[in-house]
Amino acid sequence: MKISRKLILRTPTNVGEKCKQTFYVLQGTTEMKHAALIVRKLVITDNIDMYIGGGFNLVRKWKGKYVMRQVFSIKLKTLSKVNFFIKNQFN
Repeated sequence: MKISRKLILRTPTNVGEKCKQTFYVLQGTTEMKHAALIVRKLVITDNIDMYIGGGFNLVRKWKGKYVMRQVFSIKLKTLSKVNFFIKNQFN
């Protein structure tokens, strides 16, 4: 697995909680035929129930709040198709 790019964004979630997203672009290798985007999302929340059902895992409790993590990947070809679809829907 070869990471070619990395981007870190600190943005609030849709409900205003603190969120840190790390994006990794992986190059295609012999095991992995296509390039992919790996997204790691960390959220600090009071409401653990909202995230447990959404594919998040509890990392730890910190200062009376919960640190939740979600990791997922998407092929860059698929991401490009989704991006094209969104641009055509709203332009």
